[in-house]
Amino acid sequence: MVFCARVVRGAFFLLQGYPFSLFFDSDIQLLLLGLMFICFKFEKNLLFCYYMNNYSYIRMAELMVHNAENCQEVCFHPDVIDRVRKEMPGEPLQQELAQLFKVLGDYTRIRILNALYRSELCVCDLTSILGMNQSAVSHQLRVLRDAKIVKSRKKGKNVLYSLDDGHISGLIQMGSEHVHEEMR
Repeated sequence: MVFCARVVRGAFFLLQGYPFSLFFDSDIQLLLLGLMFICFKFEKNLLFCYYMNNYSYIRMAELMVHNAENCQEVCFHPDVIDRVRKEMPGEPLQQELAQLFKVLGDYTRIRILNALYRSELCVCDLTSILGMNQSAVSHQLRVLRDAKIVKSRKKGKNVLYSLDDGHISGLIQMGSEHVHEEMR
């Protein structure tokens, strides 16, 4: 019986979220123990091990991604396809939604929105909370205002900012809950 193991950088496969079951083939099996890949094949009651080079890991990753993203069996569901096509919104609405998420996809803007979720604030308050300069905060607020995510109102010599409506508050709340849930 031959046995070999090699410490590899391959632990990233599991860190990338690939299910462990994808490491198994019919007669070649891979087993992850800590940071060691042990590649072995059973043949006539003998255990053979294979030296796995970088190409092997790249090829294995390609196969795992291919298997994880594609159906294992070709199928067709015309009734589901027709229903989904009819229920999907039109192109203009989908483009607007993509733009909304693009604007929301900036770390600084998320910090601003989280602050505004808790209270109506002026630029001076936001600069203090975020530890940023006024021009940077003003620029991000302008982007958020143009996207109709925040609104402003004048109070004396100050301009106060708040979230535009309950939908934006809901997005921030649900997004925060989702991320908090994933961190557990």
